[in-house]
Amino acid sequence: MRIITLPLTTGPARISAAAAANQTRFTYFDFQSPINALQSASVMPATSRWLPNSAQISSLAAIKAASVWSEFGKAEGGWKLKAYETGQALIDKTDFEELALRSFNPSDINCQDTVKIPLIYPPSVFPPSASAVLAELQAHIASRIELHKKGLYLWSAAIPPTLPLKLIPIIPNFPFFYSAWRAWSHYQAKTSAEYLQSLLKHNAIVPEASSELDEIYLVRRQRLTIATAESDIQRVILTHDDIPSLVLFCSVDSASLKRAIEQVADRLGRN
Repeated sequence: MRIITLPLTTGPARISAAAAANQTRFTYFDFQSPINALQSASVMPATSRWLPNSAQISSLAAIKAASVWSEFGKAEGGWKLKAYETGQALIDKTDFEELALRSFNPSDINCQDTVKIPLIYPPSVFPPSASAVLAELQAHIASRIELHKKGLYLWSAAIPPTLPLKLIPIIPNFPFFYSAWRAWSHYQAKTSAEYLQSLLKHNAIVPEASSELDEIYLVRRQRLTIATAESDIQRVILTHDDIPSLVLFCSVDSASLKRAIEQVADRLGRN
């Protein structure tokens, strides 16, 4: 297990732990776990030994739902394909932070061992010390726990009013399914965030500076310099052009990172 820290927007030129705790910028935390041991290093290249952890489906009902949803995407026109396309668009609008937390599965961590999870980060973006990156992760986790608690209660309350729609023949009860999915998604993200918070409290997450990751950010030094000169204005650091380098270095999921960059750009555009 490891966590890749990818700052998406500019922050103070020398960010302190206190500033990081106030979440002065947007950061994408990519939670990754090693692939199955059967796919050994002798078969896979070094950069492929770490892959984004897909949320493990834990019940037959979830497996069935995923199968049905996949079939919708294979439909040749009609309401099934339209429903699939609409659903995928809604997923793309889901907070990238929520989707990232959902990808973290606590069962991937062997609690019988002394847990030490590397928090890999670009040091030039987090001077003068590693405490800033830890503070930023702590603030991120704390804020997401509160948000997902509210989301869980809200979408759980939305489920009962949608039940009568089941009486309508032919068309599936999409409002019910969407409300249930949003409630489940918030529950998964909240559970993962709470587990990460406990790891932080037990000092199980250890900052680890990466010169290789730093090189990718240093390529954007001019952009950083111009943006941080205006301290009150956040600007997006990474662009779509940076995604291939990050995929090659740390196996970050390209679609997830692209979604995060686009969402952050959209949020800044609305401010």
